[in-house]
Amino acid sequence: MITRFRDWRIGKKLFYSFGVILFFLVVVGGYTVFSQINIKQKAREVESRDFYCVRLISALSENILRIGGLAGDTVSAGKQNALEELNIHQEKFHILAAELKGLIRGDTEQSAELEAAEIKFDEYCATSQLFVSSFNGEKFEADKDTTLKFYKLSQQLNRQLVSFSDEYVAHFSQSLGNIYDLADNAERFNFLLSFFTVLFGVLLAWRMTKFIHSSIHQLIVGSENFAKGKFEYRILPSSKDELGQLAISFNWMAESIAGNINDIIVVADKWETVFINSFQDWVLICDKDSKITKANKAFIVALNITPEFVVGRTYCQIVRGVKDDGRACLGIESKKTKKETVAEFFEPRLGLFFEATVSPILDNAGEIVKILLIIKNVTARKEVEKEQRLTQLGKLVSNIAHEVNNPLMIISGRAQLALLEDIKDKNLKNNFEIITKECLRAKGYIANLLQISRPSKGEVERTDINKALEDIFILVEHQFALSGVKLNKHFAQGLPAVWADAKQIQAVFLNLINNACDAVAAEKGRIDVATSLEKDRIRIDVSDSGPGLTQDVISHMFEPFYTTKKGGTGLGLSICYGIIKTHKGELKADSVIGKGTTITVLLPVDSPEGTDRANSL
Repeated sequence: MITRFRDWRIGKKLFYSFGVILFFLVVVGGYTVFSQINIKQKAREVESRDFYCVRLISALSENILRIGGLAGDTVSAGKQNALEELNIHQEKFHILAAELKGLIRGDTEQSAELEAAEIKFDEYCATSQLFVSSFNGEKFEADKDTTLKFYKLSQQLNRQLVSFSDEYVAHFSQSLGNIYDLADNAERFNFLLSFFTVLFGVLLAWRMTKFIHSSIHQLIVGSENFAKGKFEYRILPSSKDELGQLAISFNWMAESIAGNINDIIVVADKWETVFINSFQDWVLICDKDSKITKANKAFIVALNITPEFVVGRTYCQIVRGVKDDGRACLGIESKKTKKETVAEFFEPRLGLFFEATVSPILDNAGEIVKILLIIKNVTARKEVEKEQRLTQLGKLVSNIAHEVNNPLMIISGRAQLALLEDIKDKNLKNNFEIITKECLRAKGYIANLLQISRPSKGEVERTDINKALEDIFILVEHQFALSGVKLNKHFAQGLPAVWADAKQIQAVFLNLINNACDAVAAEKGRIDVATSLEKDRIRIDVSDSGPGLTQDVISHMFEPFYTTKKGGTGLGLSICYGIIKTHKGELKADSVIGKGTTITVLLPVDSPEGTDRANSL
C-alpha cells in the first residue's frame, strides 16, 4: 500500500489525504449533531412524561384536597352548589387519574405500585359516589362510617400521590442525570474522535511532507552537484510521481550536459593544441601540482623530446634533470598568491636566459585547476642589454681615460726631462725613475680601457683558427709543463677559414687559456680546447676542470673591472668580449659547480666579400 501510495501522483496523494481528513471531520461533526439530537430527544421525553407526571400527580393531589374541602362544605352547610362543584371535581379527578394511569402504565418498574394506586383510587371514587348519594335534599343524613372512610381514603390516596410525586421527582432527577451522562459521553467521544482525527492528520501530513521533502532534497542536492560541475552525480528517484519524473529528467539533463561538455572539451582540447602550437615561445599547460599535461611544438622540438615523455613530468624534471615534485619548480609563487607572476631565470644546461609568465587558472570556487606557463627565450635581449651597458660603460671609461691620459703624459714628460739632467741626488733621481715607470704602467691600463671602449679595427685577413690555436700552444707549452696542468686539444679537421684579425683572436684565446690555467693550477687539473663547425660558425670551447663558477659570477664576468682573482684588474674578459663582438661573434660561459667551466667562442664563417664588412667594424 505504501509503495502504491508513493507511486501516486502528487495531486492524487493530496486528494486522498485531504479526503480522509475530511471524512474524519464529517464523522466528528455527524456524531456531534447526532449526540445533540439524542440529548434533546431525551430532554423532551423527560419533559413530556416524567415532568408531566409530576404535574398530574400534583394536580390530582390538589383536586383530592379540593374534593375533600367541598365534601366538608356540603356536609356542614348542605349547599347544593358545593355538591355540584364536588361532582365537577370528581369528574376532573377521573380525567386526571385516567391520564396519569395512561402515563404510568408504560413503566414496568412501578407496575405493583400502580396496581395498588388504582385500587385505592377506584375505592376512593366509589366512596366519593356513596358519600354524594347519601346526601338527600337539604337534610344530610350521611353514614358516619362512610364519611370517615371517605376522609380516610382521601388522606391515604393523597399520601400515595405524594409518594408517587416524590418517586417521579427522583425519577426526573435520574433522567436528568442520564442526560448529563449522555452529554459527557458524547463530549468524551467527540474529544477522542477529534484527537485521533488531528493525530491522523498530523501523521498523514508528516508522511506527505517526508515524501515530498525527500524528493525535493534529492533534487536540491543534485542541482548543487550539477552547479559544481559534478555531472556524474545521479539522483535516485524515490517515487514515480511528478517529483520522481523530475529526478529522472534531472539525470537525463545531467547526462546530456556531461556529453555536450565532453564534446566541447574534445573540441577545446584540439583548439588548445592548435593555439599553443602557434606560439614560437614555449607554452606548457600544467595541473595544480605543476605536472605538465600538454606542451606546444616549440618546446618539444627545442628539447628534442616526445609529447608522451612530457606528460606527467614537471618543467624542472625535463629541463634541469632534477627529481622535483612540482613544489620547488616554476610557479611556486603563483600557487601561493593565485595571481600571475613573471620571473627571469638562467638555464645552465641550455646556456640561455628565459622569462617565464606563470598564470594560474582558477575554478568557480577560486581553487587552482591548471597552471599556464609561457616561457620566452630572452637571451638575445639580455645580450643587447649587456652590450648597451658595456657601450655606456665604454663611453664613460673613454672619457675618463682621455681626462687622465693628458695630465699623465705631462707628468711622464716632466719626469723624463728631469732624468736627462745631471742629478746628483740619488734619491731624487730614483723617484723620477719610479714616476716614469708608473706612468708607463698607467698608460698601459689606459690603453686597455680605450681598447674596451673603442676596439682597434686591426688587420682583417683569412685566419685558420686551428693554426692560431697551435701558435698559442707553442707559447704556453713550457709554462703549462712547469705548472703541471694538462693541455688537451680536440681540433676538427677541414674547418673553413674566418675573416678576422689574427693577432686579436690569438690575444683572446691566450687570455682564455691563461684564465683556465689559473683556475686549475692549484689542483694541477686539465684544460681541453676543442674546435668544431656549427652551421655557419666556427665553435671554440675552452674547458677546465676547476671548481666552477656561480650563475651570479657568470652574469657579470664580462663586465669591466669585475674580477674574482686576487689582484686582478677585471679588464681581460671585457676586452675579449669586445674583440669577439667586433668580429660579429659570440662569447658565452657555462659552468657547473664542482665540475668546471667552459668558455665558448662562436665566429662566423664569411665569404671573401665579408672583408669589407669586417673592415667596417
